[in-house]
Amino acid sequence: PAGLHLVVFQTGHALFPPGWLSSVQQFAGRERIAYARIIDELLEQAGRFAADLSEGNATAAIASAERYGRCITQLAAAASAPLQSVPFLQAMELAKEIGGIAKTTNYGNVGIAMFATPEAANLFSRACRAPLVALDVDLDRSGVRRLALSQTGESAAFHTPAPETGASSISAEAIV
Repeated sequence: PAGLHLVVFQTGHALFPPGWLSSVQQFAGRERIAYARIIDELLEQAGRFAADLSEGNATAAIASAERYGRCITQLAAAASAPLQSVPFLQAMELAKEIGGIAKTTNYGNVGIAMFATPEAANLFSRACRAPLVALDVDLDRSGVRRLALSQTGESAAFHTPAPETGASSISAEAIV
């Protein structure tokens, strides 16, 4: 949505400890009902997030992403595999203080902070301190691209092309 302002950042550390997925799988085998409840809530929040994005509701999308993040934290605690990246946890706290959220991508060495105003996004970018680094990239339906090359100042080619999708093709399963 036009009202959703994103900041891609790098933490330098993975959010999930080694063996995290294995710990979650073991938890799923031991505690099927508890695991299913958490996964159901993750899917619900991912579905809400996708719907909020499709409807263009940036504020609701941020709230859904925040609830999704709480579910991930709950899953990590239940699986006895807590999230361990201090820089990423600091990014989450910083984004929250500014009125947004920070969400991991992949295993947490790169994240996306989401805000309802460009001022909040700019404040987050300026407040990042090493090892947090706000990346000079832009996200859109075409993928991730650098806004400028550090040495030349020229626009760069796309780094990570996104699949061709329409707003209605976003699914909760894809987000989870």
